[in-house]
Amino acid sequence: MGWQSILWGRRIIMKGVRWRVGTGSSIYCKEDKWLPKAFPSRAYPKIDHDPSICLVSHLIDHSAHAWDNKRILEANFSYEDIQYILSILVPYVHQEDKLIWHLTTKGGTLLSLVILLLVNFSI
Repeated sequence: MGWQSILWGRRIIMKGVRWRVGTGSSIYCKEDKWLPKAFPSRAYPKIDHDPSICLVSHLIDHSAHAWDNKRILEANFSYEDIQYILSILVPYVHQEDKLIWHLTTKGGTLLSLVILLLVNFSI
């Protein structure tokens, strides 16, 4: 029973976390949750996307501290996803990517996160 509770809790927690973009070198753009949507989400590539673009770091111009050429984004992702991507600030100072609680605001607690997830996902 103890392990089941831990695994259940992990499932709940993983539904509420997403990656905060730093360098982008730890985030797989088509697999990991990193877009700041209402609920954490990954980017969904177009059918004819460039398969060499795997990491979020491939989308960042690190010398300019900005998202790379918008044409690259347009060729690989939907308009909606591009809007979310462009809303993410690329850090000016070197920062590692980090898992964060997406569904909590300032002062939010794990309990409020769990309640929100239970209500929305009927876990």
